[in-house]
Amino acid sequence: MLLGKWAALFGGAGGWSIFESGFDGDHQFTLNLKMTLMGLALLGAMTWWNIGPRWLSLIRPAVAMGLPVATAILLIAFGSAFAVNPDVLHSEFRPINPFEQPQSWLVAMATLLLGALQQEIWGRALLQSTLQRMLGNRWVALFAAALMLSLAQGSNRPATFCSAILFGVVFIRTRSVICTTLIHATLDLSVACLQGGPLIASSLLDPAGFRAAKPLLFIGFLLLALAVELWCRRNSRGPDRVKTFAKNLLLIVAALTFCLLFGKLVWPVWPALAQKYAWLSPYLRTRAELVLQAGVTVAVLAWLHRGPPLRTLFAPRPAAALGVSLAAATLPALAEAIAAPGESWAAHFALPAPYAADPGLLTGVVLTIVVGAFAEEMFCRALLQPLLSRLFFSQWVGAVAGALLFTSMHTIGNEAFIFPGGLLLSIVFMRTQSIVCTTLLHVALNVSLTLTRGTTFMESAYMSTEAFDPARPVYGVLLVALTIAFEWCWRRSERARTGRLAPPPNERIPGFDPASLSP
Repeated sequence: MLLGKWAALFGGAGGWSIFESGFDGDHQFTLNLKMTLMGLALLGAMTWWNIGPRWLSLIRPAVAMGLPVATAILLIAFGSAFAVNPDVLHSEFRPINPFEQPQSWLVAMATLLLGALQQEIWGRALLQSTLQRMLGNRWVALFAAALMLSLAQGSNRPATFCSAILFGVVFIRTRSVICTTLIHATLDLSVACLQGGPLIASSLLDPAGFRAAKPLLFIGFLLLALAVELWCRRNSRGPDRVKTFAKNLLLIVAALTFCLLFGKLVWPVWPALAQKYAWLSPYLRTRAELVLQAGVTVAVLAWLHRGPPLRTLFAPRPAAALGVSLAAATLPALAEAIAAPGESWAAHFALPAPYAADPGLLTGVVLTIVVGAFAEEMFCRALLQPLLSRLFFSQWVGAVAGALLFTSMHTIGNEAFIFPGGLLLSIVFMRTQSIVCTTLLHVALNVSLTLTRGTTFMESAYMSTEAFDPARPVYGVLLVALTIAFEWCWRRSERARTGRLAPPPNERIPGFDPASLSP
């Protein structure tokens, strides 16, 4: 009664009215908003009287459960569509462009989210919780609430029952309305993509195809509810690991967002420097900007104890750095000698005239090589690899994932040696935790490859870039061999160091670990 005059509330003097948006679901929007506010008011009263669920539990996001279940719903929905019509991936699917009709799109999205929220408040937080207190059993209350909600529907009763079972199981385990609202909205969006809706201009399935996909959807929802319950019961570490995974994923998103925002903040500095220094090429400016962005982000993560400490990152590690760098510098020439021995010494080493005559240009080239290597190491190794290792709970998986990202940043067609080189850099960083060591190795790889196949600023000592093509896979194999040799040498030296610290056999203490004394 208090909120009866919605038109006056939404269309005041000089204000924007949702009734002028052109969206035909304005009535549904106001109804969902009414139901949401009424449900929150009733829920607040029940919580105040200690006869309802706690607010802190209801409003926590519970992303450890919400994100995997929402992803599984998307897979079930699109998998059912593909099972019904294998050509669905090639069909025309066009969501409404929010820039063409922003008001209608916003109202439609708000209607969808408010609808999911109000149904979860009334169906789970109020109905299911109250039935659980009345009946004394959460599973009886779950099925009773699902049955009541399905009977209240004039149509789509099987869909309502199966989805209510899924939402109820998640609510039992999380007690979070925000989590079930996320899952509910994901289900509504996936169904809208299959059969059409206010946000979809062209759906994936026609009406006949959607009717054929309904049984698969219902069975998938019930199996997903059973999987959630069994997973929560039998794997006590599962929820904790998923929760940690979600936190680490959010940490990666936050770090990359901070890196991007900091780059936007300092971007006006680079044009001013480019006007002052002619040798500051666009490539060098890009790499210097990446160094600054990644360096500040790495420092922030180190300060928050979410990344390697700066003292470890900038440790020189001269023995490992010099040894692996000198070995890597010989690999391009060795690959060329194996793959195309007739091309050896086919050209001469010389700098083209512009670079030989202008020391400033040569300085810019040298800085580009060094700063480019340092920028890639700062971003891929110091920033991303530790975060990926935390995300997947394994340093080896983080190293491989970092090598894949490193490969994606380079020119297409050089994967035969870019990925093995990235894997070598990732494993060297995993063992040494030194950005100085990997930067020196990266520079050695770049310079030796430049001298071997030549570039625009240096005539090759051995062959042209085109003549180097047969040596690419051989170079990749040699990089893999060097990676294995480095790992073997590192483990052997570690065992030798541990053996030197071990006391004589007659003085050993039971349970003593000599590695605990290593620096």
